[in-house]
Amino acid sequence: MKRWLLIFLWMFSSQVLMAQSANPDALSYIEQYKDLAISEMNKTGIPASITLAQALHESANGKSQLALKANNHFGVKCTANWSGGRFHRNNNKRNSCFRKYESVEDAYADRSRFLSNNKKYAFLFQYGPAAYKKWAYGLQRSGYAASKHYASHLLRTIERYNLHQYVVQVIMLPGDSLRNDSLQTLVKVQPVQQVVPAPVYHKVRSGESLYTIAKKHRTNVNAIRAKNHLRGTMIKPGQKLRIR
Repeated sequence: MKRWLLIFLWMFSSQVLMAQSANPDALSYIEQYKDLAISEMNKTGIPASITLAQALHESANGKSQLALKANNHFGVKCTANWSGGRFHRNNNKRNSCFRKYESVEDAYADRSRFLSNNKKYAFLFQYGPAAYKKWAYGLQRSGYAASKHYASHLLRTIERYNLHQYVVQVIMLPGDSLRNDSLQTLVKVQPVQQVVPAPVYHKVRSGESLYTIAKKHRTNVNAIRAKNHLRGTMIKPGQKLRIR
């Protein structure tokens, strides 16, 4: 009984300390966009914890000029092949050009494409969504941000707001039920990591078509086109396609 009481007191004090140090704007942002981050994770394998931590940092909890005026929550800059809207901070066109989106949902989806279609980030997708530490350090090594402390900042944010909870599920022992007055039940609830399969890729060989590739992997042409944002069915040898 004493052991359970000590565990309860430790959990309670930890939650109090976290609540005291939490930024209300950050908490509001997480509540508003956590489902969107989870949705992108289910589509691409990018950890929701990393997505939210990056968004909180890059958008100043959704309050930055870039977020408010351009719906850009990840600091994604314009590239040579970018044909969408453009935004210059303080209307200074000599300043870096940032992508401008119609909605926050578009920003999240484009950031997923930005990471998924960039060769220098390809190695990150071999990690599961629960491996947020590997993602954080991998993004730093790949030059996503100039700061040498970028990974540490992301990890502190994830731990501070318990963002890794969005890749775990709660299971209960048979016969238990969640009740606020049940210390025993509280102790028995255990988070476990979901088993998320690693993404599957296919390197196009000479003579292959989307149809033959789809048949080989027991999927369909439209599914492959959607996952790789292909407008048509043209592919070329050496091209790397995401299958699932």
